[in-house]
Amino acid sequence: MIKAESSFISSLSEKKQNIIAFSVIGVFALLLFRGAFYGISTPDESFYLTIPYRIILGDALLIDEWHASQLSAFLLYLPMKLFISITGSTDGIVLFFRCLYAVCQTAVSCFTYIRIKKYGKFPALISALLFLTYVVEQVHMLDYYTMTIMGFQVTGLILFTDENLTKIKLIFTGIVFACTVTAQPFNSAVYFIYSLIVLIFFFKSQKKEYSDYTKRILSYKSWFYITLGIVLTAAVFIIFMLSQAPLGELLKNTGNLFSGQDHNLPGSTEADSDMFSYLTIGKTLLSFAPVSFFASILVVLFITLDKKRNEHKKLWLCVSLTATGIYSVLLLIAVFKNPAALLFRPYPLFLLTFACIALKKKINREMLVLWLWGIIYTIFLGIISQALDYVGAVGFVISNTALMPAAAELLQEFNNKQNTQKLKKNRLHTIALTAVISIACVCIITGGASEFGENLVGLQFGRPSEDTWVTLTSGPLKGIKAEKSSSDKYNAILSDLEEINTKTDGKVLVADLLPWTYFCFNEPPAAFTTWYIRNELYMYEEYYKEEEHIPSCIYIPNVSFYWYGDNKAVASSYERFFKRMFSVDKENGEAGTLFYVNEMK
Repeated sequence: MIKAESSFISSLSEKKQNIIAFSVIGVFALLLFRGAFYGISTPDESFYLTIPYRIILGDALLIDEWHASQLSAFLLYLPMKLFISITGSTDGIVLFFRCLYAVCQTAVSCFTYIRIKKYGKFPALISALLFLTYVVEQVHMLDYYTMTIMGFQVTGLILFTDENLTKIKLIFTGIVFACTVTAQPFNSAVYFIYSLIVLIFFFKSQKKEYSDYTKRILSYKSWFYITLGIVLTAAVFIIFMLSQAPLGELLKNTGNLFSGQDHNLPGSTEADSDMFSYLTIGKTLLSFAPVSFFASILVVLFITLDKKRNEHKKLWLCVSLTATGIYSVLLLIAVFKNPAALLFRPYPLFLLTFACIALKKKINREMLVLWLWGIIYTIFLGIISQALDYVGAVGFVISNTALMPAAAELLQEFNNKQNTQKLKKNRLHTIALTAVISIACVCIITGGASEFGENLVGLQFGRPSEDTWVTLTSGPLKGIKAEKSSSDKYNAILSDLEEINTKTDGKVLVADLLPWTYFCFNEPPAAFTTWYIRNELYMYEEYYKEEEHIPSCIYIPNVSFYWYGDNKAVASSYERFFKRMFSVDKENGEAGTLFYVNEMK
């Protein structure tokens, strides 16, 4: 295989090279752990945790929670159960899962290095760091984004880059991919498409000879063992589901899962996003370095259309590097004005990766398929995700795994060409390789910096740069360092929740986007979802038709926890709504209003 290390690294033994590589990965992993201890982040991270928690408290999956993205609770249930069993409470549970995310992200990055190192230790290290340092929306949490990107990365690396696909590896691949389906059910379509391709290949292979690479991936034996892994996982999942409620009841409640405006089927009239809304990606990209975006797209298009691109590869490589370099720098500059630009850094590398793959005389199928694998992930993520503006970048993190190996091979091919002076060969190799590495390092360094430079690139809402950091000492966010203003709000809300616990042991509804508050109660939430309800209050009229869902207390915060400012206008609208529904005794708390429910009107 082609090596792209520097002379110093090449002179070291393989064992020492691996030690250095894992040490570098470890340093960046420490940044992830460091970032886990800082900042309240967005409501998303605690929302996904509340779903397995309500199951632990006795609610049924797909019955009591009316939110379409809840199946990932299957993967989070066991670690949460273990945490609560060992600690005896939910204090510090968010920090625990942040650290668990960092462990999983690091493990997949190490696996990336192991699978890619056949193309050279240094390219493999860059590939591993590109994956390690991309934190979706700067949320350190195992959710349907992060768990699926990890699963797709592992699945792709085994299936597309391993020459020795043993039964155990294939079964493991099936298990990992099945786990991505529980997090994002639409991913199941990938398996059925794969099965159809295997079937077509089975009949065509009787008449036509295929390469060993194609046979390895598309053989019916590979399909069988992958399917076996999927079936084993599905069996466990089905047992878990049926332990929640009978099949008939689960099917009966399906309509409620897609009845709201914030969680609905693609293509529905209320949908915030659907599978035909990918133009949102382009629309958002145009707000960050639009000229460079168009230039990079055109370069990719022209490379694809150029039938003599192998003869023009030097020209195309120079143009690609120039366009991608400018694009990356402009995105970096944009971060200082709008931190959201940080999310888009995989786009330039995604386009450069294609150029490096396409310009090689004999295209490396492993790298091409891995690049396409990221696109496939993006397509299916876009079906369920509402964040279409940056959802493409999430999938392209997988595609960019192929960048350094593809670049190393392409540049080695330049060096091996005949009738070229040695000095010119080395100069081209050095300049081009340095450019590729530099662009990749911009992404890696900014990703690492996001764990340190909170005020620079953190994606928190309106964070004041001069605020004092305070370590939270109790409750679900225990151990996390937060701004003094957030700490004060957090403690005030905790005080109100403790007051509620002293006066009632029944179910509680927190009428605001504060998912973490439900960890303070020992009864399941009196809510159809612990997510955003502002536009879906009408759904409570249906939800509370079931008597067991009715709350004993409704807590309405009048402070805005995630955003700076107050919450009084929204709180007033909530009060009016629930007063029409219930007869209540009202009390004022430190940070909100407490409605103790007497009866339903």
